[in-house]
Amino acid sequence: MRTPLSVPDAWQAWCAGRRWIRITDGESGAQVYALHSSTGPSSFIKQVSGDELRGALRAEHARLQWLADRVHVPRVLGYVEHGNTATLLTEALSGRSARDELVEAEALGVHAIAATASALGAWLRALHQQPLDICPFDVGFAVRLLEGRRRVAAGLVDEVDFDEARRGWRATDVVEAIDALLPLPFERVLTHGDFSLDNVFVERGQVTGVLDVGRAGVADPYQDLAICWRDLGEFGVSA
Repeated sequence: MRTPLSVPDAWQAWCAGRRWIRITDGESGAQVYALHSSTGPSSFIKQVSGDELRGALRAEHARLQWLADRVHVPRVLGYVEHGNTATLLTEALSGRSARDELVEAEALGVHAIAATASALGAWLRALHQQPLDICPFDVGFAVRLLEGRRRVAAGLVDEVDFDEARRGWRATDVVEAIDALLPLPFERVLTHGDFSLDNVFVERGQVTGVLDVGRAGVADPYQDLAICWRDLGEFGVSA
């Protein structure tokens, strides 16, 4: 059976025996497939091409390995780089995304929504309390701002995707607005980096793990809080 993606020879037999389903959510530029098996756990395969995306997937692989002994993340089954392409194979997490959980909770009322939001908060609090002394990943404000400037200069920022408050802004306007706030004080904690409802999995009211950890590392806690709070706002969670 021919697989939808080009995979290493060592993976061919394993991948071919599974049902491939294309995952179209997200805007990372990666090709992502869920691989389902009737006899074992499901898995996910992510493949990217190009220097920018290959570097991002390499960063995700490194963080998955480092985080494996600290928090629940997908287990890495394989990773390979070949030429301009990188491919990551991981075991699926149990449960479903926090977004799907909250969509169902809406029908049950405010208490169900609050319970899921509390579970997210408890998990995030535990992550932010992890020791930092051996974390090799610095993704603090200075690093983020430098990367943001690079992406703006390279024309990689999608200005159409800005939120309503910044509709019509140019990418350079955002940089100028940030510059006007400098210097900014910040705390140092272990962060997920993209703690959105789609990247958190929940089962029986508990967080079972997180996805897309390519930006995880030491940063200000508001890196996670701001993204999570924005997403929770879609479900009526407010101060």
